[in-house]
Amino acid sequence: MINIVNKEVLKAFKYIQKGGVILYPTDTIWGIGCDATNCKAVEKIYRIKKRKINSKNYFFLSKNNNLIKAARNLYPLIRKIKNKGYKKIAVEKIPNIGIGKTINDRLERASKY
Repeated sequence: MINIVNKEVLKAFKYIQKGGVILYPTDTIWGIGCDATNCKAVEKIYRIKKRKINSKNYFFLSKNNNLIKAARNLYPLIRKIKNKGYKKIAVEKIPNIGIGKTINDRLERASKY
């Protein structure tokens, strides 16, 4: 069973790398995913969801809610998204305690680019 799951995950990963959009189960609903740094793939999600191009989308910086990893991934993801041609990046602050202070500080500094 694990080998089958691993093969499907690898297949989805390769599809995303080529600009594809996937559906994946979450704990409550189905999610739509793509490479957040691929403008064409993100635009596909907007078309699928019938959303205006200026509405919000969410990018996850850590797959397992690891705030230290999220802080480490923040600047590289912002740079990657900016270099792909996005005009605006909107972010939501997290609780300003512990590592959250560091992440919010980085978000604040990044907003001044």
